[in-house]
Amino acid sequence: MSDTKYKILALVKDDLEAIETALEENLNPYLDLVSQIAKHILFSGGKRLRPLLMVLSAKICGYNGNYDKTFSTIFEYLHAATLLHDDLVDQATLRRGHPVAHSIWGNATAVLVGDFLLARFRLYRRRIHGSHTAQNRCSFSGNMPGQCPDIRRFKGKGNRSVGLRF
Repeated sequence: MSDTKYKILALVKDDLEAIETALEENLNPYLDLVSQIAKHILFSGGKRLRPLLMVLSAKICGYNGNYDKTFSTIFEYLHAATLLHDDLVDQATLRRGHPVAHSIWGNATAVLVGDFLLARFRLYRRRIHGSHTAQNRCSFSGNMPGQCPDIRRFKGKGNRSVGLRF
């Protein structure tokens, strides 16, 4: 590892540790199975580039609060949810060298845990921004380059636009 990489990681070491702790502590599912599957995707050796970039960007901009870590945590929940769903749609067998969740626990369970993580993302986002933002909407068209093969496979099976409501 280069000297520069060590210096960067040392600069945000405490922040990244706080994010890891928050990911674990804020999960709080009611079912042990949900916790087991969520941890399978959240703690299976990802690089945590999103949190790293969030924390570094905050430092570069002179930010001194804790929202950088909070947003890093909720975006990791969102990312993990999309990975669970995407692995199923793509019929993947491995993620980060480990069997994908749906191959261990089944399709329906993996989707529901992805939905749980999406709900966790929305819950913490709402706590930060207040309930008035719950009506904000984002719309993604079916023209995302990496997803076009997936979308074509489902052509004719419903609306090709995906609406996300926050």
